Amino acid sequence: MPISYIPPSLVSSPAITSDSITGIWVSALPPSPISFPSKQKTNHWSITLVTKTRYICLDPRLTPTNTLSLTIAQWEPTNSVRTVRLAAVRDNLTAGDMIECLRREGHDHYRFDGDGQGGRHWIITTLAVLRARGLLVDDAEVEDAKRAVRTVWGSDGKEMAEEERSELVIGTFYEPKQTE
Repeated sequence: MPISYIPPSLVSSPAITSDSITGIWVSALPPSPISFPSKQKTNHWSITLVTKTRYICLDPRLTPTNTLSLTIAQWEPTNSVRTVRLAAVRDNLTAGDMIECLRREGHDHYRFDGDGQGGRHWIITTLAVLRARGLLVDDAEVEDAKRAVRTVWGSDGKEMAEEERSELVIGTFYEPKQTE
């Protein structure tokens, strides 16, 4: 998976290497159509790592080959329609720890379906991995976040009607090629 740091110097900055995470936000952008002319919509979700002085966003993006590209940048999601805040994280957890955990667990090689869907599944499974490895420490918080990601939220922050929301699409994790 390509990991893009914006700016590139972020990769070795204290924001990644040493700032302790005090919480994690799982946030949904306003709904958008899954394809034209479909009336079904979905939310794009991201994970924001909160420290005492900054926000680091892990933003899963789709490449032209339907694989995951993870953009890591310093920004706070300001136009979210739904945010779940997880306060219980492992002591002295850094963004670098989380990124390394995702790499070790194979969460850096993910393929969306043929229509580019599957981001919600990646977020849900990522939360499960972070909990299983002890980076997130409260089962109830993680389950609340996963439940929220399974839902499609309208621009008003309310759950969309069933006929308007897309199904949860499951992408696939894959083994990297030797050349990656």
